[in-house]
Amino acid sequence: MRWLFTLFLAFFLPVAVMAQTAEEDRGYLQGLLEDNLSGAGRVVRIVGFAGALSSRATIEELTIADEEGIWLTARGLTLGWSRAAILEFYKVKFKGDWYTRIVDKLVLRTNAEFGFLGAYNNDIGIVPFERFYVGGDGLGNFTLDGRENIQLRGYENSSITPYTLNPITGRQEQDGGAIYNKFSLELRYPLTLKPTASVFTLAFLEAGNAFNGFNTYDPFNMKRSAGFGVRIFMPAFGLLGIDFGYGFDSDNTPGAFGPSGWQTHFIIGQQF
Repeated sequence: MRWLFTLFLAFFLPVAVMAQTAEEDRGYLQGLLEDNLSGAGRVVRIVGFAGALSSRATIEELTIADEEGIWLTARGLTLGWSRAAILEFYKVKFKGDWYTRIVDKLVLRTNAEFGFLGAYNNDIGIVPFERFYVGGDGLGNFTLDGRENIQLRGYENSSITPYTLNPITGRQEQDGGAIYNKFSLELRYPLTLKPTASVFTLAFLEAGNAFNGFNTYDPFNMKRSAGFGVRIFMPAFGLLGIDFGYGFDSDNTPGAFGPSGWQTHFIIGQQF
């Protein structure tokens, strides 16, 4: 089995290739490779990974260890590979918005979302990129893994994303969800619709969750929230807003207990 894993290793190493422009990026890539190559009873250590953007990647030293210690050490590795071949995956997303006038200018927005990340090669599994991070304001931060931040107000950013055990550090860490679903109801009422500035008030109910795969997927296991907010649209600045949401359930952070409580979310530039 060890020779099979060694052969698999030679093809799987490029899986974390994204942008490599600085020393901190190299450290990030090495850590991501170690996390995904290690497993139960197997710890992989990589030193000196370079050449991520070329067709030939190099590794100064690679070790594989189990409970009895290191059983494989390789130095001065040179890998020829196609970056695109190993990153095959498919992504299915659905988002529906329905707007219903209740009375006068009061409008009800009904929203349903679903996302699924799958793999063509089940032996390789789902790539660690392009995953879903649910919770919070949904604003994207600079990352190298192409993640999607899904808004779920009433909870801290990414706190609804599932945790998995890192075999190297022994800690619970977030790898991103492979499946998510979300539903929301939002009442909107415009206070002013002037061309210079449009102001809306809103109240919302939301529920959603993220999962590692279909083996843990439960569409009825939802994290619920409710709240209210304000939106201001100005041509010079775009859309600005603030929401106050109350999470009725505990988030997915290890050790979390009780409701998430009140959370404040600032909205900048998102679609309204």
